[in-house]
Amino acid sequence: MAIAVCKGTVIKQTISAALTVVAQVISIDVGETSVDTFETTTLDTSGASRTYAMTGYATPGDITMELFADPALTGFQAITDEITTPPSGGTVWNIVYADAGTTVWPFTVAGNSVGVQVAMEDGLKASVGLKLAAMPTFPT
Repeated sequence: MAIAVCKGTVIKQTISAALTVVAQVISIDVGETSVDTFETTTLDTSGASRTYAMTGYATPGDITMELFADPALTGFQAITDEITTPPSGGTVWNIVYADAGTTVWPFTVAGNSVGVQVAMEDGLKASVGLKLAAMPTFPT
């Protein structure tokens, strides 16, 4: 099994119908995607364990990233524009991993959030949250 390095991994957002690399990204956190379940334990269940079953649904989770913010940068403005003028149907994004196969995870964002951090002795940073509209397309 190879260990993939993170250097070279990029996240892309759709700007003017083209997937464009988001500049100055420090970190990307792909939140937990999970299968939804419900409890099936009954009063007559044998044993001490509770039991569960799948609902047939899954929760796509969220993606967060930290980046150096440049309010004059077109890509940063595209992120904030989606807050002030949300596109109908969401926006297509991709994560392109720096692995041997250059694995791509496409996903659609239903909404986003932006926070800016200004601190002495540090660069201007932003935290960006992306709410997934549906499951990302996992490689198989």
